[in-house]
This record gives sequence, C-alpha cells and structure tokens, in this order.
Amino acid sequence: MAKTFLLDAEGVSARLRKQFRNQHRDWLAGGGRWPLLIPLGVPSEQQAERDLSAVKKWVTAWQNWQGAGELVWIKRHWRKLGKQDLPEKLQLHTPDQVASWIGEKARWQAAHNRYCEFVERWPVLADKLSRYFSILADASDCEIQKLVAVLSWLQANPDCQLYIRQLPIEGVDTKWIGNHKKLISELLAWLRGLDNEASDFYSITGIRREPSRIRVRILDADLRKLCGGLEDITAPLNELKNLNFPVKRVYIVENIQTGLAFGDLSDAVVIMGLGYSVDLLKEIPWVKQSQCYYWGDIDTHGFAILNKAKASLQNIESLLMNEETLLRYKGLWVREEKPSKARDVNSLNDDERRMYQGLMENKWGDQVRFEQERVSWAHAWGVICL
Repeated sequence: MAKTFLLDAEGVSARLRKQFRNQHRDWLAGGGRWPLLIPLGVPSEQQAERDLSAVKKWVTAWQNWQGAGELVWIKRHWRKLGKQDLPEKLQLHTPDQVASWIGEKARWQAAHNRYCEFVERWPVLADKLSRYFSILADASDCEIQKLVAVLSWLQANPDCQLYIRQLPIEGVDTKWIGNHKKLISELLAWLRGLDNEASDFYSITGIRREPSRIRVRILDADLRKLCGGLEDITAPLNELKNLNFPVKRVYIVENIQTGLAFGDLSDAVVIMGLGYSVDLLKEIPWVKQSQCYYWGDIDTHGFAILNKAKASLQNIESLLMNEETLLRYKGLWVREEKPSKARDVNSLNDDERRMYQGLMENKWGDQVRFEQERVSWAHAWGVICL
C-alpha cells in the first residue's frame, strides 16, 4: 500500500526535482502557477486498516517534518479508527521553496538575482535570458562582470570595426571573448532586435573579422613567375580572387604535409588545410574555372567536407577516397573519436555516398578513420599524375 499512496518526503523531493528540471527556466522568467500543490496521498479507512503501522509511521514522519513550504492537514472521522488528522498536501509558494527541497537553493538564488540585475539593466532580455539558467546559476561573479562589461561596451559602440584584440574593455581579454562568442552574439542580437539565426558574431557585434587566409602552393614553374617566383603563399581570400591565374587543375587537400609533398605539375596548384571552410573557394574565379580534385581523410568528416566542396564547385572530383584505398591500408586505420552528424550529403555521388553511409554504420569496423597522409606517396602520386 505504501508504494501506491502515502507520499513521504523522499517521494516529494523526487517529484519536485522533476518539476524543477522541466520548469526552472519558466519559473526564472516569472512563469508557473503558484502555489504549487503536491498531494501526499490520504488513505481511506479500509486502506489504513490493511497496513495501520505504515500509516502511523507516515503520519508521524510528517508531524515531525520541518522544511520549506506549508503542510496542509485534513480531518477524517473513520467509523472504526475514530478521528484522524492526516497530512493532505504540501503547498509551495515560490520557486525558492522548491529549490530548498532539492538542494538547489544556492544555484536558484544566484540565477534569480543575476536574472533580475540583467533585466533591470536591459528589460528587453526578460523573455530570453532564462534559457541561460546554467550560466546565471554557476558562473563566477568575475565571469558575470566580464559579460556585463562586454555587452555594455558593444551596445555603446555598435559598429566599432575593431579587431577583438583592439577592444578597450577593462578586465576582459581576447581569449575570454573568443570562448564566449555564441553567448555574446545571442544576447547582443536580442538587445539590438536582430535576427540571430541569420547573422554571425561579427555582423551582430560590429567587431572586425580577420580576413580569411588561404594557403596555396604553385606547382607550375611558369605560374610561379606570375607571383615573382613564389611557390608557397598564404593570402587573404580577396587578394587571391584578384589573381589572373591560367590554372587548369586545382588539388584541395586537408593535411598540410600532404600538400607540401606535391611535386611540380603543369598548370596546377594545391590548396591546403581549409577544412569545412572549403566553400570559400567558390569565390575565386580561377578556381571555379579549373578542374578541381578533393583529397581528404577517409572518415565521416572527410566526406562531409567533400560534400560541402561539391556543393560549392561544379568541376570537382574526389581522389583516393574509395573502398579500395581504405581496404588497402587496413593496418593504418585509427579511430574517429567524434564522427560527423551530417545527414544531408546529397552533393556526393553514389559511390561517395555509399562510403559515407558505410562509415556511419560501422561497415568496416567501429568508427574507422584512415588519414590521407598515411597513403604510400608512390601510390598517391601515381593517382594524382594520371
């Protein structure tokens, strides 16, 4: 019977813990219906008769209870057992009382106090700020002070066009801002009434973006003459766009040392280390006009990047990213610790898509990864030069 009704303090705590987990953000923003009532499960006389000792123990426990909230009692006149005073329900009037029940009082009070301070300063955040409960509850006072300082300065300087390292915000270093870009841009977007989903950190904050830099090795001696004899160059995207390069073949590789291993090839360049920024290449006319080849790791991220490359460039093929290459070097496989979660890989051809799905489904082993630099260079160079 005790398992069916008769809610004790431990049972109340379990229910409140669940409600706190599901509703604490709403409560922080002033929502919720109060008082919150927790029925304790008053037994009937017949139920009490079946396990009288359990009922007495339950009543005594609540008689001795001391805690947050208000315990409501009810009188019963039972035919056989006589008059009874029984605990009917627990009534909680504030989220603070709920937090006290489940050992979250300090966190709740910190979050609530900081929420009120932010909203007093910036009322427009009232409907948004509660989603950051964990930050409000757990961050140190120093961290909160830095956040306020950054938001205040950026609000006062909406289009500063300074690089992060140039920001004159006392007590806040570049690394801290870099580690909190998402938080800063989301809060600032709401302060400014911007569409955070359609914007990024730099467009929201007005901070100047460092130019995207791309590393290129020029593999043709005649092409090198067009750049004063330079072979290995790293330049901003906007400058590379303006080069008038009569290139016919562009190789795109992930690993820098793989790119450095390339020998001379007529009418060709190799671009290295772009990762998921590979789509920047669509802005370079001489790349778009060339036959492109992408060679990355045989793992889920390699094919996700290939998918992005093929979505951006029309004349592009993959190299050495097939089952034959994977199985040839089985002894050199490693484990891919954090596989890609990409589901839309529609730019891949049928064979590439099957490779991606096979890796996702562990067809060849658990989270298989084969790094491109492990391919025998004689084998790789033979394929490249075909």
